[in-house]
Amino acid sequence: MSEAERSKLERDIVTQRRALKRKSDQFNDDYTFRRNEEVSKIQKELIKAVQAVANANKYDIVLSDGVIYASPKVNITQTVIDYLNTNAKAGAGSKTNGN
Repeated sequence: MSEAERSKLERDIVTQRRALKRKSDQFNDDYTFRRNEEVSKIQKELIKAVQAVANANKYDIVLSDGVIYASPKVNITQTVIDYLNTNAKAGAGSKTNGN
């Protein structure tokens, strides 16, 4: 085999490897995207089921990575907002007095 033939074969191999790598990467991207879609569907269905069971059984709160379900009696959001608003108004009053 001549040096020119050898060089051409090496270039062909490199080109084919690059093409294979691109196809492999594309396949992996497609697989990951599709897997994430299916996992998301399952998670949404699971959350709905947990919320229904929690509500039916009068649970106060169900935790996972975050809150999946919380009854209104454990929701302190409005209390915290009221506290922040009250303290913000009190703090604004002290700033106008030169503090």
